[in-house]
Amino acid sequence: MDEPKTSGSRRTIHLPPLAVGVLRKHREDQDQRRVAFGSEWGLGWPDDLVFTSTVGTPLGPNRCNRLVKAMTLAVLGRELTPHRMRHSAASLLIAADVPLKTISDSLGHSSIRVTSDIYGHLFSPAKADAADAMQRLLDGADERG
Repeated sequence: MDEPKTSGSRRTIHLPPLAVGVLRKHREDQDQRRVAFGSEWGLGWPDDLVFTSTVGTPLGPNRCNRLVKAMTLAVLGRELTPHRMRHSAASLLIAADVPLKTISDSLGHSSIRVTSDIYGHLFSPAKADAADAMQRLLDGADERG
């Protein structure tokens, strides 16, 4: 409920259509609960919260972590925290060859160096690919004399 730590922390996150659809459905369900609950919904909290308790109040960090763990256990067969999911998303984006600057911006890191310092170990396969590419180039140079 606080303001972001820095002005750079406020950013637009682009989501895949699947996630947008799930969030829209969640909002519809939440709107139905809001109407059914009546004027006491949210007990004075802003009504634009995305995830709330059953009465529209904010979820505390511990409650949020417990809910995410329970949902990921049910869906994936193992518990994940929001923090772990963030790392997993970054790792998958790196594996998909998304530019590091784009990943850094999405994560809200202050610089690309922060992202590189945290996730640099994941670039080892790319370094091997670069060495292989250089070898192919050098092999071609040998053939040309």
